[in-house]
Amino acid sequence: MPSAAVAAERVRQIVERQTVEAGLPDCTTSIGCACIDGSGPTVEALLADADAALYTAKHEGRNAVRLAQPQAKRASASARR
Repeated sequence: MPSAAVAAERVRQIVERQTVEAGLPDCTTSIGCACIDGSGPTVEALLADADAALYTAKHEGRNAVRLAQPQAKRASASARR
């Protein structure tokens, strides 16, 4: 797992734990991570990948970290279908 996803998971756990320990209403976070894979994605493509991963986390039940599938890999997978 890329270090960004590991760090994001730590943040998610801290947010969840802190609200419980502080007696606050439930608060969770969903995080989407995107990594540069050497193909030189633009900043816009990297943000789009992270955004897609974020919405995947939310769609799959929230309170989660999801790692983006780079656009090039998605396009390749779609072409094979």
